[in-house]
Amino acid sequence: MVKPKELEQWIKQRGIPGAALSHVNAAGEVTSFAVGHCNIEDTNKLPVTIMTLFQLASVSKFLTACLLVELSNKEMIDLNSEIEWTPVGWEKPTTTTFSALLQHRGGFSKNIGFTGQPRKQRKESHTHEVQQCVDYYQEYMHGTYRYSGCNYWLIQDLLERILGCSFNSLLQTWICEPMGLEKTSCEAPNPSLSSVAYGHDGEGRVIEGGWRTFEGVEAAAGIWSTAKDIGQLLKQLIAQTTHASAGRSMLKITDLLIEGKGTGYHYGLLINQARESLQLSHRGVNPGYQAMIRIKLSREVATALLINREHYDALPNITTLKPS
Repeated sequence: MVKPKELEQWIKQRGIPGAALSHVNAAGEVTSFAVGHCNIEDTNKLPVTIMTLFQLASVSKFLTACLLVELSNKEMIDLNSEIEWTPVGWEKPTTTTFSALLQHRGGFSKNIGFTGQPRKQRKESHTHEVQQCVDYYQEYMHGTYRYSGCNYWLIQDLLERILGCSFNSLLQTWICEPMGLEKTSCEAPNPSLSSVAYGHDGEGRVIEGGWRTFEGVEAAAGIWSTAKDIGQLLKQLIAQTTHASAGRSMLKITDLLIEGKGTGYHYGLLINQARESLQLSHRGVNPGYQAMIRIKLSREVATALLINREHYDALPNITTLKPS
């Protein structure tokens, strides 16, 4: 696995302020460590730790998928039942399913993400994020794979309306609290109370406000977490998958795999069946941040990496990182 000195050398060579990593080995042991600093412009140079908050960017979709599958297991929603909704500007309603949306097969025809809003900007200005989904919803092609954050915007909107509570409340109740994720949340951190990795742009400068907010689309890109929390989540998902009895009480990683679909995008994960080894992954890029998870299920190992600078590949293979 990656060693702290290797990761420290890697971020220095690329001008990345800070990084935090968690690795789960085949024995179910979690090793977490962090290198670098939260804010390159801060004269105090607060160090990144395994408890430092990072935005997960599109790795948020992985946690969203965990939530929906757990809600399905608890019979609170049906992933495959048709849900009727009316896109803004349409005269007639159409239908979709949570399963299709989780796989980016909800009919959205453009490959878009969300840029968020500067941290101190008023929430009302966020409406342009949702408007993007309306603007880009050109033709309903349900079942066709097209990666678009709008699928996860709609998941969040539908969940909140169907179950009558906030997306963050659902995430806390069904994923964070049962699995011991102490700091994972959709709520933006208070910089005076928390250790926060400020986002940095491709030039290495702190982005306006330190980070962006993603009001209403947190399920797609706006969840915050730590290396410690993500390591804990991966550990439990793998342990439940490989060692749980038939009467399992918690979510398994295999619950996110769609039987018969093979390689491709499943529930919040990209699946690659290579050399008889099942590899599951997701990566994300937000303004100021990158994140990646990678799970080798046949070996029962997993790695997560969080960095606070954009425009760099979040490591093509974070399990075999070597200094260049």
